[in-house]
Amino acid sequence: MINADMLKSFAENPNDFETNYKLGKEYEKTYQYSSAIGFLLRAADRANTEDDLYNSLVSVVFNMLQQKDNLRTAESILKRICYFKKDRPEGWYFLCLINKLLKGSTEDQNNYMKMLVMYLVMKKVFIL
Repeated sequence: MINADMLKSFAENPNDFETNYKLGKEYEKTYQYSSAIGFLLRAADRANTEDDLYNSLVSVVFNMLQQKDNLRTAESILKRICYFKKDRPEGWYFLCLINKLLKGSTEDQNNYMKMLVMYLVMKKVFIL
C-alpha cells in the first residue's frame, strides 16, 4: 500500500523529481507497474542530472519488462540511454533481455551481450 505521506508530498509538490521517483518505486514494490511507469516517466521529465534521468528510464524499462508489454518502446528507450550513458551496464543488460523476448536468440542480442562483456572486462568486474 502506498504511504499517505508520499501522496500528500506529491499533492503539495507534483513537479519534484524526488517525489515522483520515490512514488514510482513504491508503486513498483506493490506490483502496480502501470502506475510506476507513469510516475517514473514524470520523474524522468523532471530529472536534474543525467544519472537521475538514467535511473528513472532504466526503472521505466524494468517495469515494462514486468508487464511484458511495450517492448518496442522499452527497446527504443534503452537504445537512447545506452547511447548517452555508455559506461553503465544495466541498459545493455536489459537490451539483451528485450531482444531475446522480441526475437529469440539473434545476432543483435549476441552483439549487445558482447558489448556488455567487453564493458565488464574493461571495468575489471571480471576477467575472461
